[in-house]
Amino acid sequence: MADLTKSAQADILTHQAVTHPTIAEGTATDVSDDLDCLITTYYAGTEAAANTNPGSFEIQVSADTSGDDTWVTIASIATPSTTPALDNLDSGGEAAGQTEIGIDDTTGYTAGNWTYIIDADNANEGEWGQIVSVGAGDHIDLIDGTTRAHDDDDDTTTVAQVKAIQLDLGGVNRIRVNFNHTGTTGCNCHVWATITRTTDVE
Repeated sequence: MADLTKSAQADILTHQAVTHPTIAEGTATDVSDDLDCLITTYYAGTEAAANTNPGSFEIQVSADTSGDDTWVTIASIATPSTTPALDNLDSGGEAAGQTEIGIDDTTGYTAGNWTYIIDADNANEGEWGQIVSVGAGDHIDLIDGTTRAHDDDDDTTTVAQVKAIQLDLGGVNRIRVNFNHTGTTGCNCHVWATITRTTDVE
C-alpha cells in the first residue's frame, strides 16, 4: 500500500472580512511538485442585508510558474444567497471549548447547518461550527467545542458554509483561490480558504 506525504494545512485565502462589492485575491501557491490537493472554503454572512449577489470562491490554476496572464478558473463554489440574521451572545460570552452557545434569538438556525461566531475585534478570530441542535429560544448546540473564547460583543450568524473540493494537480504549476463578491446587492461577509497538498507517494 502506498504511503502519502502530505503538507500541513495552510492559508491560500486569508481569513478576512470582505466588504461588498469587491474581489478578494488569494495567495498564488507553487504546486509544481505536488500530486493533488484539498481546498477547503469557509464563508459567513456578517451583515443583516439582502444578499442577492452572494459571491463565489473561484479556484484558479496556471500552467506557468510566474506571471498573471494564464490564470484560469477550474472550479467555482457558490455561497448562500440568504439574508443573514445576526444574534448576540447574550450569556456574558463563552469560554473556549463551549458547545452550548447562548444567543438572544434562535430563529433561522437549523440542526445540521453551519453557524459562525463573528469576533467583534478581530475578523480572523471568528470561527465556524456545525449546529447539532437548537435550544428552546435561547441557545444553539454545536457538534464541537469552540477553539477560542468569545465575549458578549460577539454575534452568531444564520448564514455560514464550509465546503471542500479535491483537485488533481497534473499539469498545474500554481494555484490560488479568489473570492468574487461583485454584483449590485450583497451583504458583507467573512471568508477563508485553506490548502492541503499531497507532495509525494512512496
